[in-house]
Amino acid sequence: MARSERKQFRDEIKAPDQFENFWDSVGGWFAEHKQKIILLAVVVVLAVAGITYKKALDKKRHTVAMDAFIELQDDLKSIDEPNKKVERIDQYINKYKNTPIVAMAYMYSGIEQMNLGQEQEAQKAFELAKEKLPHNQKIFALESLAQLASKQEKLGEAQKYYQDILRMKEVPLQDYYAWNLIVLYKQDNKLEDLNSLCENFSQRYPESAFLDKVKIYCAQ
Repeated sequence: MARSERKQFRDEIKAPDQFENFWDSVGGWFAEHKQKIILLAVVVVLAVAGITYKKALDKKRHTVAMDAFIELQDDLKSIDEPNKKVERIDQYINKYKNTPIVAMAYMYSGIEQMNLGQEQEAQKAFELAKEKLPHNQKIFALESLAQLASKQEKLGEAQKYYQDILRMKEVPLQDYYAWNLIVLYKQDNKLEDLNSLCENFSQRYPESAFLDKVKIYCAQ
């Protein structure tokens, strides 16, 4: 390498004091913003601790709610009057309304409201259960709503609930719900929907226990 080139190469390299000045400036920035940095770190630590505490608290609350629900079931067995059962269920709901298991308490409430003939209150309870139940358990609330609507002769509503059930994935006893829908279509004189479901029933559910009933019912 020529002498002039070596000199040029050395000149392009930063002098030591340039590196020192850079780190001095970084250190100065940290010193200037020290309080803000500490405050931010404290906020982050508190946020993480808060999330961890909330999860632990939620887990404990859910465990307590589950134990109380088991106790509720035992209490309901010893109560004969439906209105007393509703009162006991309401006590549980008011105390544990922010826990997942309360969805099943709403189901219990709806059933007892139906026993009392309080159909509007029963519908509200089943609707709340439907909102709060996990997706794979919503079928319980939907079937109860369908039965209630059918009892009230609201055939269109009942059909809608059964249709919602049949649209769900991996539904147990799907042929049973299809059979109920066939009966409702027949009662409501919806012949086009009835014929479509009748024609597809044997293909969808070739081993169904309702197959013979469907064939006879659809042939009438």
